[in-house]
Amino acid sequence: MHLSTLQYSCITGSHVAFVTGGGVERARMKIAVVGAGGVGGALGAALHRAEEDVWFLARGPHLDAMRDHGLRVTGARGDYALIRVQATDQAREIGPAPMVLVAVKLWDLDDVLPTLWPLIAPDTVVITLQNGVDAHNQAASVFGAGHVAAGSCFVNAGISEPGVIVQRTESQRIEAGMLTGAHSAALERFAAACRRAEIEFSLSHAPVEMLWEKFIQLVPFSAMTALLRGPIGTVRDDYESWNFLLEIMDETVRVGRAAGARITDETVARRLACVRAMPYHAITSMATDLMRGRRLELPWLSGRISELGRQHGIATPANDFVCIALKPFACGTRLVPVPANR
Repeated sequence: MHLSTLQYSCITGSHVAFVTGGGVERARMKIAVVGAGGVGGALGAALHRAEEDVWFLARGPHLDAMRDHGLRVTGARGDYALIRVQATDQAREIGPAPMVLVAVKLWDLDDVLPTLWPLIAPDTVVITLQNGVDAHNQAASVFGAGHVAAGSCFVNAGISEPGVIVQRTESQRIEAGMLTGAHSAALERFAAACRRAEIEFSLSHAPVEMLWEKFIQLVPFSAMTALLRGPIGTVRDDYESWNFLLEIMDETVRVGRAAGARITDETVARRLACVRAMPYHAITSMATDLMRGRRLELPWLSGRISELGRQHGIATPANDFVCIALKPFACGTRLVPVPANR
């Protein structure tokens, strides 16, 4: 049963805020952004700037900086500061919201998802924006498939210091679709909010296949930029590195098809063209996490391909090598320089 705005307001105890622009009054959409790092921070900032009712669920020094000084964004989309942002580490302080963007790292999902129940109303949509091809199932096991939209985002950004997000490329794009295939008024409203925020939004009617389309690009991109500790341009510049990227991608495609994903040759060509067209200095979060001594999403990327390969009887030597080479750093270990006197 869908609730009207008035009913929703009365049931949740929240108020409906309005913003006036161009002589037209419209309701602001309440959006809870879970995780205010590169992805969540960049998307939430853009939506906040478009005058939506954005709440950040964050933690640590980044949360403290946002509370004290707001949120600053620099980089390819321009430099601006949001002086006042709504940020907390308690979901109950936010209350029910029609849209919840889950942008935490994959390893945090199991702990974070059960804490989000205070955000959930009858028509709430939870969009999972994690890398990999499993996050939507984890969310569905907690909230039910009817509340979950599998999402994929293309945002190259990170925290440069607490309270500051740097965006390395200009584009921001989200693709998402309800797992049940049902119509969602909240998802339509969110699409409109994205347009106002200059975030490209695409509604997917085959969200799991959409995740695999991104995955066949992300796995080799993440693997090679992490292995080389450098941007994609350094991978493209070296013949052997580029060929190894192609091997990783080929294994990912074959495993995905064996797992039931519909991955066409045209899809592969489109993803490969994207890798070729990336800015020289584009780099993945796994590569930056590695260089900063942080935990890696390796088990959900190349590790997942190796695991699925074993399940389906497909050899994955390239992805296996990535796992072996990066395993010592998977839990967050800084590279130790060799002393000069050795």
